[in-house]
Amino acid sequence: MRALKNKQLSTHDEDNDGWSSYNCAERHHGGWWYGDQSIKTDSNCGTTEFYCDWWPSGSNSCGSCTPTNLNGDYNGVTRGTDIEWESNVEFDCDVAFVEMKIKPVLI
Repeated sequence: MRALKNKQLSTHDEDNDGWSSYNCAERHHGGWWYGDQSIKTDSNCGTTEFYCDWWPSGSNSCGSCTPTNLNGDYNGVTRGTDIEWESNVEFDCDVAFVEMKIKPVLI
């Protein structure tokens, strides 16, 4: 979750990701705290390792807005749209169920 710190929530109609080339909420099919925009240019972009969070952006390049996206599509058919979670040790995609809980702050 550290990558999401100080990011503004972006939705398809409220683009707050800071990337003028793309609307990350549209690309990743869901609202989220986007902002870590990357373009990767190499032959690995087409591999399954990058399927969950990278979309094709040219012949040998891919784009991504976030290492995590809990508001994506389950079993997304379009690259870069799956529910996806990246931890320090693994990448999980095609997550079947997600539940976010908010703990109230006691003042």
